[in-house]
Amino acid sequence: METAKKFVAARSGQLLIVATLAIAILIASTSIYVYELTTQKQSAENDSIVELARAIKTGLRNAAVSALANITQGGQKTVLAENLDTLADVYTRLHPQQICQIRYKLPNSAGYEDGVKLSWNSNNGLGVSSVYVPYMLKVLVPTFNATLNDAVNITTTLKVQGFCTVGENETLKNCKPNMHGFQ
Repeated sequence: METAKKFVAARSGQLLIVATLAIAILIASTSIYVYELTTQKQSAENDSIVELARAIKTGLRNAAVSALANITQGGQKTVLAENLDTLADVYTRLHPQQICQIRYKLPNSAGYEDGVKLSWNSNNGLGVSSVYVPYMLKVLVPTFNATLNDAVNITTTLKVQGFCTVGENETLKNCKPNMHGFQ
């Protein structure tokens, strides 16, 4: 009987070490699991911010193209600011859980007036229509803040080259349209 008690007493220390090791492994694996969940959540938030920034840039570009088409056809230059204000208001309402601020300043320099440049009366046959919108996007979420400074520039040019011979009723005109700024 004494040998059985010695055997159990000798093994109880090993059993205690194995039990402690098992508890340590459980604690470590739980800590790793919690860490992975936290990083996945932050990664998902970062992805949603990137998607939001892309969607806003696409919306701004579409608003600029729409305004440029309207202005080129004789519409008021104020339509650009109106489109941008409406777009910023819509995005702010679509994301109430995030504070989303879109700010823009339409330039009045380098030939632009309220972000619009129209030059169709040149003697060399070149016409230019352009819209330039520098903007700042600020997204404030509980875990971090993001600020993006960027610009949308939509420019179209048209080069008209040609001649007309009146005596034989022959008319020849060449037009070369170019569109720049689509990203």
